[in-house]
Amino acid sequence: MNEVWCQDSSFKDYFLTYPRVYHAREKRSVSSSSDYREETGHIHHLVVELNLAGKNVTLDLQLNRNLIPKHYFEKYQKNGDYVTKKPNLDDEKIELCHYNGHVRNVADSWVAVSTCDGIKGVVYDGNELLYVESMTGLSTDRSGTASLDGPHFIYRHSDLASNFSCGFRDPLPSPYHTISTAHTRRFKRNAPDIRGPYNANNRSRYIELVLVLDHQFYQDYDKDMHKINQRCKDLANIINSLYEPLNIFVALVGVVIWTERNEIVVEPDGDRTLTNFLLYRKNLINDHPNDNAQFLTGSPFNNNVVGKALKGPICTFEFSGGVNVDHSKVVGMVATTIAHEMGHNLGMEHDNETDNTCKCPKERCIMAPSSSSLSPTDWSSCSQEYLALAFEHGMDYCLRNKPTSLFDGPVCGNGFVEHGEQCDCGLKEKCTNICCDPTTCTLHENATCATGECCDLQTCKPRSPGTVCRWAEHECDLAEYCNGESEYCPEDVFKIDGESCASGKAFCYQGNCRSRTDQCKVLWGPSGSSSHPKCYELNSQGSMYGNCGYNRQNNSFQKCNDQDIECGMLQCKHATEKLQFGTEVAARLPEWFITTDELTIACRSAIIDLGLSDIDPGLTPNGAKCGDNKMCWNRKCMPVDTFRKLTVPNACPNNCNGNGICNSRGHCHCNNGYAPPDCDESGAGGSVDSGPAEDPRNYNKLRTIFWYMMLTLIPLVLILLLYPRYVRKSPSYFWKRNQRRTVYVPCCRPLFSWFDIASVVGWLNCTHFSRVDTNDTNRSNSSLVYYTTTTSTASTFSKLQIIHPHLEKSKESHAVNLTTASVHTYVPPTLPSQRPSLQMRQSSLTTVLSETPKGAINKTPKGTINKIPKKAINETSKEFLNKTSKEVINKTSEEAVNLSPKGPKEAANKISKDAINKTPNRVINKTLEEATNTIPKGRTHICELINQFENV
Repeated sequence: MNEVWCQDSSFKDYFLTYPRVYHAREKRSVSSSSDYREETGHIHHLVVELNLAGKNVTLDLQLNRNLIPKHYFEKYQKNGDYVTKKPNLDDEKIELCHYNGHVRNVADSWVAVSTCDGIKGVVYDGNELLYVESMTGLSTDRSGTASLDGPHFIYRHSDLASNFSCGFRDPLPSPYHTISTAHTRRFKRNAPDIRGPYNANNRSRYIELVLVLDHQFYQDYDKDMHKINQRCKDLANIINSLYEPLNIFVALVGVVIWTERNEIVVEPDGDRTLTNFLLYRKNLINDHPNDNAQFLTGSPFNNNVVGKALKGPICTFEFSGGVNVDHSKVVGMVATTIAHEMGHNLGMEHDNETDNTCKCPKERCIMAPSSSSLSPTDWSSCSQEYLALAFEHGMDYCLRNKPTSLFDGPVCGNGFVEHGEQCDCGLKEKCTNICCDPTTCTLHENATCATGECCDLQTCKPRSPGTVCRWAEHECDLAEYCNGESEYCPEDVFKIDGESCASGKAFCYQGNCRSRTDQCKVLWGPSGSSSHPKCYELNSQGSMYGNCGYNRQNNSFQKCNDQDIECGMLQCKHATEKLQFGTEVAARLPEWFITTDELTIACRSAIIDLGLSDIDPGLTPNGAKCGDNKMCWNRKCMPVDTFRKLTVPNACPNNCNGNGICNSRGHCHCNNGYAPPDCDESGAGGSVDSGPAEDPRNYNKLRTIFWYMMLTLIPLVLILLLYPRYVRKSPSYFWKRNQRRTVYVPCCRPLFSWFDIASVVGWLNCTHFSRVDTNDTNRSNSSLVYYTTTTSTASTFSKLQIIHPHLEKSKESHAVNLTTASVHTYVPPTLPSQRPSLQMRQSSLTTVLSETPKGAINKTPKGTINKIPKKAINETSKEFLNKTSKEVINKTSEEAVNLSPKGPKEAANKISKDAINKTPNRVINKTLEEATNTIPKGRTHICELINQFENV
C-alpha cells in the first residue's frame, strides 16, 4: 500500500483543492494526462481548473518537450558497478509529463507542474508563489499513481515556517561591480539542428544539467527509482521556468543515483562537501559531458545551510557545480534552492538587502542570502548585471549550443516550428502573431509566412530579396540576405579560412580575425599586447610557463616544436595585472621575466579553464600570423595554401574572376553588380549560400531601362546628326514645297548651320523678323533680309538703311532702321544658275549704302517718310532690285572702298555711322512696326525656309 503524504511541516497552513483537468483541443475532461497516441505518452495541451487558496483559476499548460535532450541518461550502481540507461522509446523507459504555462488572463504569471503522479509543481499567480502537491495513496488510478482530479495540497510561500540560508562565500573578491562595454566580444554561433523555442533568440543560452543524488536521498524516497527520476525531472522543469526570464533554458541531460554507496565523503561542512563533489565531477564529465552538475543530499549541513557553490565558473572543468540539501518534500522549495546555487555559478552574488542598490520587482528575489516567507520568483537588477558581466568575460562559452530534443515529432503549440508545421507561436492565449493560427499551426488566409528573420510580420509576406537579415559583425564575416522566398535567414557563412585580415597581421579563421596582440587584449584588456619574440621560446620547454597545450585530466604540458613556438602559449605584456577574461578562481597566471641587453622583458601568460570542449583562450588563436603567408592552426604553424588544401579543397578555382571573395563553403561571394556562382556575369551580388545582395528584380528593371534608353537614344541622335546632311544633298526638296506667295523670314539663323556655327547662339536671341511679299513672276528679284545677334557681337548695335531709289512719288529715299549685330541679304533667283554667290549676297548691302548720298538721307522729312504707303515701298524695292545690275553694285562698292583714305574698313564704318546718325528714330521705328504687322504667319515657317536657303 502506498504511503499517504500528509501536510508538510515546513508550512504553517495549507489548502485542499480538487482540480478539474481537460484536454485542451478536444474539450473533454480527463483524469490522467497519459495518451498512448502521442509520441511522448502524454497529452500536449491541458487546461486545469482549481482553487488556489480561495481563488478559482484556470491554468493553460503545454508539454515541455525540451526538458529531456536526446543524450539523456539515467545511471545507478549495481553490484559494485554502474548501470547506464539511455532513452529508448520502444520499451517506454522515459516518461515526459512535465508542463509549462501560465494562469489565464493574469499578466506575469507562470506555471511549472508535472502530471505523472497527480499534479506537482509551482504556480506563480502574479503576486505570490504557491506550491501544488498531490496526496499520494488517497485517490489513485489503475496504474497506482494519484489521479489528477483527486485531492491536492496548496501551500502558500507566505506560510513558510522555516528559514534556510545559503553558505555561499566568494573565494576571490571580485574587482568587477559595474558592467563595462569596453571588452564586449561577439562570437559566431553554429546553426542549431532544430528551430529554437518561440521565445528563444540568438542571445539565448542553454544549460545542460546533471543531477547527482547521494545514498541518503535514495533511501528517503523509499529506494523507488521511478519516483526519484520523476522528482529530478520536476526539479529541472521548475528551474527552467525560473531561468526563462533571463533567456536561459535548462535541459536535464542525466541523473546519477548512488544506490549502494556514496562516491564522495558527504560531511556536515558544506565547503568540504563542495570540494569533494567538484573533484568527483572531473571524472563524471569525461563520460557524460555537461555544463553544470548539482549534488543533492538527504543529509543536512551545519548552520541550517542548504546550498554551496562558487561564483562564476559555469563552464569550467574544475568548478562548475554546487551542493544542495533536499530540505523539503515540496519540490518547488528545493528547485528554488538549486536555481540559487546555479546563479552563483553564473557569476551572481547575493542581493544586498542593506541598501537599495539592487532593485527587485518584488520584496524578495531569488538571490536573497536566505529564504523567508517572501516569495523568491524574480531576479534582481544586481543579478542581471552580474550575469551580463560573466557573459561579457566569456563565461558562456559552453552555453551557446542548443541540445537536440529527444522528442522531435511535431507538436502544435509548443513554440517550435517542426516538420509538418507551417508555423507555431505557442499557446493560443499567448500567441500575438497575426500570421499564424495557434490552434492548427497553419498560416492564416493570404499569409505566406509567420516566423523567421525574413518574414515581415506586418504583411505576413517574405521580405524582398536583398534585405539584410544578418549583418557582417567584423572583417572576416559576410552578411546574409533574404532571398524573397524563404522566411528564414540563410545559414551563417563567412570568408574562407586563410583570408588575410587585420592589415596582414592575421588570417581569417571561422569568421574571426585575431592576432596575438588581439588575443592579449581579450585576456588583459586594452593595455595588453604580444610580448617580445624571446618570450615565445619558453614554449619549447613544455612547462606551466610555456607550452603547446595543457591536459587537465592528467595535469601534463605539451612541448612546442621549434617551428611552432609562436603558435603555443600566448606571451603577453600588460599594465592591468588583472585577468579580464574568465575568472581568476579558474585560471593559472604564470609570469616570467627575461633580461637581454640590460632590458627586462615581462612574459605573462594565462591558463584558463573553460571546460574540456573549448580551446584554452590563453593559447595563440587559430589564424594568427607565424611567418610569411603562414598561419597558426591547432598549435601548428603551416603555409596558408597547405591549410586550405586540407580544409576546403577546390574552393573557388577561378578566384571569383576578381569580382568577389571565397566564402567558408568554397563558393564565391560576388561584389554588387556580379552574379554568382563565378562572378563572371552581371547580377545582384551575394552568393548561392548567403542570398542576393540586391533585389534581382530591381537590377533587371534597371538593366532593361538602360538598354531601352540606349536603343532609343542612339537612333534619335543619329537622325538629328544626319538629317541636315540629307537635306543639303536634296536642294529640290525646298523648291518643290516653297510655292507660297509670302516668304517668312526668321530673325535668326538655323540651329544646325554648317556655314556659321556661331549663329546657334542667335537662335535664342531673336527680336525681329522682316517680311517681303513676292509673286511667282518675279521671285528672282525678291530679297530676303534677316539678321542674328551672336555672343561675340551681342553688345554691338548698328542701324541699317535700305534705300529704295524707285520711290518716285516721294522723290526721296526711304530709310529703314534695324538694330542688329550682323546682316545678311539673300536674293534668291528662280533658277539655281541665277543664284548669287554667298560673297556677293553679303556685300550687296554695303554697295548700296556706299552709293547713297548722305544728303538724300539727311534731307528726307519725317512727314514724307511716314506718309509713304506700304505698297509703294514694296513695289519700289522690287523695281530697285531688278534694275540694279551686279556690275554697278560691285563697281560702286569697289570705288567707295578705294577712295577711303583709311582703307575699306574705315570707309564702310564711315558710311554706316553717317547713315545711322542722320536717320530719325521715329521714322525707323514706324517703318519696322508697319512691316512687322503685315506678317501673317509665325516664325516656324521662316526658319524652315532659311534652312533651305542656307543649305543651297
